[in-house]
Amino acid sequence: MINVTIWNEYLQEKCLEEASRIYPDGIHTCIGEFLSKRPDLNVRTAVFEEPEHGLTEEVLDNTDVLIFWSHKAQDAFSDEIAERVRDAVLRGMGLIVLHSAHNSKVMKLLMGTSMTLKWRHDDRERLFVTEPSHPIARNLPEMFELPKEEMYGEYFDIPKPDDVVFTGWFAGGEVFRSGCTFRRGMGKIFYFQPGHETCPTYYDRNVRQIITNAVYWCEPVRMLRLNPECREIKIPPEAACHKKIQEPGPDDCARGAAENPCGSDAWKKSYSAEQDLEEMEDVRADREAGKGLWEPDIFILPKPGGHGMEFADENEEAEDIWDEYESASKRWKKEREDRLNSRKAESENGMALSVFYEHVQEAALQTGRPVQDILKEIRAAGICAVELDFTEFLTHPETAGMIREAGLKISSFHQNFDFGKKYAAGMHLGRKMIDTAKRLGVEHVMIVPGFLEPEEGRELNQKSGSYDETAAYLEGLSVVRSMREALVELTEYAAERGIRVSLEDFDSYTSPVARLNPIKWFMEQIPGLEHTLDTGNYAFSNEDARDAFEVLKEYVGHVHCKDRGEEAESEAEIREALGLSGDEALTHRKGMKPVPVGDGYLPIAELVESLKKEGYRGYLAIEHFGAPDQLEYMLKSAAFLRDLLV
Repeated sequence: MINVTIWNEYLQEKCLEEASRIYPDGIHTCIGEFLSKRPDLNVRTAVFEEPEHGLTEEVLDNTDVLIFWSHKAQDAFSDEIAERVRDAVLRGMGLIVLHSAHNSKVMKLLMGTSMTLKWRHDDRERLFVTEPSHPIARNLPEMFELPKEEMYGEYFDIPKPDDVVFTGWFAGGEVFRSGCTFRRGMGKIFYFQPGHETCPTYYDRNVRQIITNAVYWCEPVRMLRLNPECREIKIPPEAACHKKIQEPGPDDCARGAAENPCGSDAWKKSYSAEQDLEEMEDVRADREAGKGLWEPDIFILPKPGGHGMEFADENEEAEDIWDEYESASKRWKKEREDRLNSRKAESENGMALSVFYEHVQEAALQTGRPVQDILKEIRAAGICAVELDFTEFLTHPETAGMIREAGLKISSFHQNFDFGKKYAAGMHLGRKMIDTAKRLGVEHVMIVPGFLEPEEGRELNQKSGSYDETAAYLEGLSVVRSMREALVELTEYAAERGIRVSLEDFDSYTSPVARLNPIKWFMEQIPGLEHTLDTGNYAFSNEDARDAFEVLKEYVGHVHCKDRGEEAESEAEIREALGLSGDEALTHRKGMKPVPVGDGYLPIAELVESLKKEGYRGYLAIEHFGAPDQLEYMLKSAAFLRDLLV
């Protein structure tokens, strides 16, 4: 959730009839109305006449992005509050400065220039996107026009911007750097020129898109609790010297002694040849396999109380350093032991088992046992990892720790989006999911890009027997084009961070990727995108997963092992929902009943064998939502798949 505060003088709207007619409840209310429709934005407003101008320390401490509009009361604005806002930006708060607020005390403090320009009332402005790759320019045309806007002209006395995202041209011939970005301290700043109080600028859909995009761009990456300052570091250098492992081996201790500036009496972390050579070989093997395990520093620390140590008042500080090192060392050893256990649980062909975390939660509710107990039991059954809904992680970030403590990994994040209707919010959440995956060592994310209207879904299903008809229909849907654009950018963003992105065959009548040919279209449209092969979802759409695998095997990067049990269904209802013609027999859909993997009618063993032959190295994620006994189903599914992997 991004906390947004919209600040407005709210003076012109009270004294100017034209301003009052256009913005009867104030510019801040107009902006707040469209931003409040975003579910991930928490919007509040503040105005000049409130105590402390509504910008108290508490308000700013709870603001991620401040939108700031000012004009007539520039000089009357409190110097103290202006400095308070500046300090908040330096600590990381984002700032969006609108129209005449260029001349505010806040901007002058942050920019350090006069901020002067030329101006004229009532002109016509064309805004050109001059940095189309910038996130603030997302979903905008190359140019759009504002029929009535106050002219701002060069020379605009500002420091050189990081980017000039928009350039304005006016009917009188003037040009202006209308949309500029800056960074000050930890904070990001966007200045946007349009928005005179007597012009209906903030009702323009492109202007609203720009402000919305700017909010997401300005979201803090990091917020400091205190103002930045020069600080003396009191820990002596000899108490914190360390070096990285280059080629670990039994000679590291001797090499460390030669390089250690602390002297030969300092304590060193040592390795014995007999005990640690095997561990070092494991590390080398992981490197060769590209697993990139985290390697700790070898710390060379003076042991408190040892020879040559005369810390006096600093002795307590050295003790803290020592305790921190020992804690990190124990944590690393446990993490390494968990990794070794996971490797032992993997089959020789490189496949391993995972399961959906929702199944673990359901099992805990069904049995009345703690989630931690269920995690440990499935770990003992040979399941190495869990698939985690990203929203669940955001709501309960402690989940990652519980998973790791049970000796399990997170094999994948998955998340539903609505790129057709909520593009900017979806992109923000998608990048956040990828960044979190990178931080936690999760190598894969699965994206559900959104859904179609029921009529569109039925028409797509009717055309999905032909690839050419499928491609033509998908290309003609604006919502699908938005999904494609989002997936292109997120896949590229993820690849730069070593994360893989996939799309699964989703079991919904309105999904644009419910059947084989639509999935093939997406795979061919988006470089680097992978396919999560869901063995049970093709049956949902009356298709054979074996046929899908043959067509899409070069794209398969993840697998959901889902079986289906036979049960009676209304053929007429299925045909209507899927949009199937009378000529297409329901050959592959015999029921949707959840069953343990191996107990249903799907050819799971044959599919696993095909994965082996193609050299698939990855997870087989056990999936059976709606199971009456999730724990029993998970254990039975794991046993069946373990036998196939031997």
